[in-house]
Amino acid sequence: FFAAPYHQRSPHSGLFRPLPVVSYALEYRMLGSKPWHFHVVNILLHSFNAVLAYLLLFKLSKNEKLASLAALLFLFHPIHTEAVTSIVGRAELLAFFWAVLAAIVSLRGFGLLEAGAFFLALLSKESALAVLPILIFIKRWRLNLPWSAVWRKSVYLAPALAVYFLLRYLALGEYMFKSGVVNFIENPLKFLPLAERLGTAFKVLSLYVLKLLWPVHLSADYSYSSFGFVNMTSVSALLGLAILAVSVAVLWKKRRGWLAVGIAFFFFPYLLISNLALTTGTVMAERLMYLPSLGFLAVLSYAALGLAGRRKTLLWAAAGVMLVWYGYLVFDRNKDWFSDEKIFTAAERLHPDSMIPRVALAAIDMQNEKWAEAKHELDRAVSIYSGYSPLQNLLGVWAGHSGDQKAAEGYFIKSAELNPKSINPRVNLANLYIKQKQYQKALEHLVVLVELNPARDFAVKYGYLLIAVGKSNEAISVANKYLSTNDAEYFSILGTAYFNNKDYIRALEYLLKAKQYGKSDPAIDEMINMAGNKIP
Repeated sequence: FFAAPYHQRSPHSGLFRPLPVVSYALEYRMLGSKPWHFHVVNILLHSFNAVLAYLLLFKLSKNEKLASLAALLFLFHPIHTEAVTSIVGRAELLAFFWAVLAAIVSLRGFGLLEAGAFFLALLSKESALAVLPILIFIKRWRLNLPWSAVWRKSVYLAPALAVYFLLRYLALGEYMFKSGVVNFIENPLKFLPLAERLGTAFKVLSLYVLKLLWPVHLSADYSYSSFGFVNMTSVSALLGLAILAVSVAVLWKKRRGWLAVGIAFFFFPYLLISNLALTTGTVMAERLMYLPSLGFLAVLSYAALGLAGRRKTLLWAAAGVMLVWYGYLVFDRNKDWFSDEKIFTAAERLHPDSMIPRVALAAIDMQNEKWAEAKHELDRAVSIYSGYSPLQNLLGVWAGHSGDQKAAEGYFIKSAELNPKSINPRVNLANLYIKQKQYQKALEHLVVLVELNPARDFAVKYGYLLIAVGKSNEAISVANKYLSTNDAEYFSILGTAYFNNKDYIRALEYLLKAKQYGKSDPAIDEMINMAGNKIP
């Protein structure tokens, strides 16, 4: 778990999040694979996070009303639906839990506990690195320590960082500080000229703030082309720039006050996901606001209490109405998360020109044998942007279903060219070539598949195909390298390969073990009989 990438056998994703994976594994071991308990744990974590938010803000502000209001807004805010309802949102929840806990113990001066919580936050999600400047900010300005004391008390954080980056290197290798899977659809900002990239990044900030203030029209997808690109002369870009500038100004001017820490909780995590200096894997996602929203809601609560003055009863009445409204929005939003089809239909309805929902719905239509509907989605997706690897792959599936194998081959090849690390087009090409008895071409893609993702099914197909083209020794190597020694297919491939090599003693040994482990195949029985007859 602690030396493996987040996506199994895919270090090129650039993601290392062992703590969520461990939590999934423990749940699976104790409670099985039913999704309900994964959702329950996410809800409990979100509730605990709201409590931690209250404790942190109360310790900072010494204002129970402010801490209570901000924590309630955090607990009920609809923008958190994606992070809480989606099981993979566990990474956001755990990163928040340990990050806020690190801040709380930092205020108490517990260096070892602070380092431990910070380390666990890093193991939850990469974005928790934003906690480091927050912890330093707390020591320097909230605790009013001189810089020499700040560095001395921060020394505990150095081993946590060192061990984290060592584990990250062991898991990701050359992808320790980069991703090999960012594409134009998921984050077009990486591929835009600087002026458009900055303008659109600031526009995204204004969209985030708008959704924090008015959380309607939420979506699980903001990929290309959910919204248009802009340059720095755009009103939305200038608004985003103004928001960031005001945050920096207040952060510095009020640096010794508790409010600055609240702003820091928005400012520093946002910088990591902003695409301003470094591009990330996505242009925008509501789940990414989970940690920054704490700082924003703290500032919002402070402003609300200040405006209310002595009219606190009116304020709490308004807050109650808002929380009821938030609850309704969360309930309504969760309806969209009942199935893949519902979530992508909702996203497509909100952003008709967005690529990912249309491609996803086309795949769902194909699974449900709704080929006409799938073709409609594919045609619309092609009109938006044709250079998307999953789209080309699905066009190949549709062409194959229509009987045009030549066109299917072309689409699959194009898909693999657009994303050389993509699995699906190579699987489809291998299957197509096997069907056409072009085994050598099939092998070219299977060898890439097992390098990209040495899953059992790929290794088994690769091993048998090597035997079929007379490469039995290579098949033996594949079985020994990729298959478990308690797998019936492991013994079947070895037995068949040794049989083809006329090593009948070994062939009989492995073929009998294949049957012992549950392999039932007339060809196995025939080889066992023939091998038995060949042995003196």
